[in-house]
Amino acid sequence: MIPNLEYIRAENLTAALEILSNHKYKNRLLAGGTDLLIDLRKNAETEKIRLIDISRLYAIKQVNEDGTTVRIGAGISHSQIIKSEIIRNYFPALNAAVKTIGSVQTRNRGTLGGNICNASPCADSIPALLAYDAIVEIRSSQNTRLLPLAEFLIHPYQTDLCRDEMVTSFHLKKITGSFGSAFIKLGRRNAMSIARMNAAVVLQMDDRNKINEARIAAGSVMPTAARMASAEKLLTGETPSEKLFRTAGQQVAEEMIRVSGRRWSTEYKEPVIPVLVRRALMQAWAELKNCGDRFLV
Repeated sequence: MIPNLEYIRAENLTAALEILSNHKYKNRLLAGGTDLLIDLRKNAETEKIRLIDISRLYAIKQVNEDGTTVRIGAGISHSQIIKSEIIRNYFPALNAAVKTIGSVQTRNRGTLGGNICNASPCADSIPALLAYDAIVEIRSSQNTRLLPLAEFLIHPYQTDLCRDEMVTSFHLKKITGSFGSAFIKLGRRNAMSIARMNAAVVLQMDDRNKINEARIAAGSVMPTAARMASAEKLLTGETPSEKLFRTAGQQVAEEMIRVSGRRWSTEYKEPVIPVLVRRALMQAWAELKNCGDRFLV
């Protein structure tokens, strides 16, 4: 049963932050509600909850391009991300990731900020944002702070967000020169499926056809989605090949076990995550070869 609620709709961002600063009730933000309403039903609380509706705040629903940086509003829906030409051009792995979220109805309602703040280990948008080095913009009525997404995610379903704060946007820096990226998700079915594992990768090449920078982020393999530093280091400076990518995938599996230990799911995940990472790297490499210097910033 949904607990006792007080509903209030914020007319603008300033009003929403001011309401959040009042701790008389436990405040919960309502944007799309696709995660929140389920959570309210599952975790009935005795404390009265004030539901702050921010679904009509235009200020957090925009995608703005500013020189070398793109700012994506936290209130943007997954469907809006899919339609955004800016995101499709500069951050195709994010575009691919949100396409796999839920159903059309879920993508129409659910927001990027909600998907991140829910902080599920299997959230599809998180690995893509990690691979693009996303910075989280967090605001309260008194302060604004910027935090790398990797630091924002503390534990499963827990973030570094105070009671009087809300996430307003994500800052992503454009990648210069030649790059390729990819997102792969493994679920129990092809649609409306929670990820059993997912991975996002970005490859950038130098003029010698060597990997100048590699970014690999995996979800649902560790307590929180995370970048795989050891595999990234292994790839840097090397010539791309399927053999190299297979080795990097194995490195990810080893990192998973080092961090998470051996659990009931390890028997399944240990041989599968290397394959997902290898396939994602192969896709990114193919994209890079096909597109070349698409965007020079």
